[in-house]
Amino acid sequence: MYQRLGRSPSTTLPSGSTFQSSLANEPGYLACTALLQVSSPLSVLLVNTIVKDLASKNILIVAMALSSCCQLIPRELMPTVVPLVQEKLSHSSSYVRGKAVIVLHHFYRNCPEHCCYYISTTQSLLGDKDPAVVALVVQLLVD
Repeated sequence: MYQRLGRSPSTTLPSGSTFQSSLANEPGYLACTALLQVSSPLSVLLVNTIVKDLASKNILIVAMALSSCCQLIPRELMPTVVPLVQEKLSHSSSYVRGKAVIVLHHFYRNCPEHCCYYISTTQSLLGDKDPAVVALVVQLLVD
């Protein structure tokens, strides 16, 4: 199908360096999360794209990358992404901080041995100014 369109699957994946607009990333992430499974070889290739987008300055791109982490990061690669997600706990946007807590909660459920080091960092968010972030932290700590 891709050959008929003149594209290969690797050129249609979202990338923060290729697409400057967050509107261009959204359909790519949506398609990848809907069509790919965690065990797919293409999801392993997406980890590099997710890592690049987590370093973006655009809040929407970071939020989309965090949202896709729960569905596209294989268990074996979670330890490489956890420190990058942990950095987003101190982001200026409460939306990004909330997404980071959700991702860490997902990682903690699937790979607790690599996430237990970051529980103390999430505990510091109990005093966050946004009540939604505090509620997400409480859910994580209850588990």
